[in-house]
Amino acid sequence: DELKLEVTNAAIPGAVFLDFQESIPQQYQGGPWEWVVMDGGANDLGDVCGTPRAQVVLDQLIGADLQGGAMPAFFDSVRSDGPQIVLMGYYMAPATGGAFADCEADFVALNDRLQAYAAQTDGVFYASAAAIIDPANSRHYDDDLIHPSPLGSRLIGQQMADIIRSATDG
Repeated sequence: DELKLEVTNAAIPGAVFLDFQESIPQQYQGGPWEWVVMDGGANDLGDVCGTPRAQVVLDQLIGADLQGGAMPAFFDSVRSDGPQIVLMGYYMAPATGGAFADCEADFVALNDRLQAYAAQTDGVFYASAAAIIDPANSRHYDDDLIHPSPLGSRLIGQQMADIIRSATDG
């Protein structure tokens, strides 16, 4: 709405990157897109957060070298289709807890890698949801304590619109 752009949402709730059926990469349909906005990785990490297995999953998503893993391969594939990409980093669980409460360190590591990947990759931009969703503000979260509320969604959307506007105007 903010940018007056036509939007298609292909997201399937609960999808993961590291799967063979209904994975996030399989949801992408090439087209005449100018922009693709995406996130991913939380559902892959969710069951292993805070365990030694989390590092293995993180490396499968995006390696420490920022080249290996399912995410860079997918992002490069999308970029080769032409659109620019906005990667939304994850916000932290609310202070009151929730299903991803044990994931803070793993989400920070994933966010750091995604941000570094975007910084070194032409046409890829990083949006830090963690910078705008306040874990102390329950109004930023849906009742499930996982997803953003309408207010949180609006804040995230405004941030992404600002990134797209800056990239388009700049």
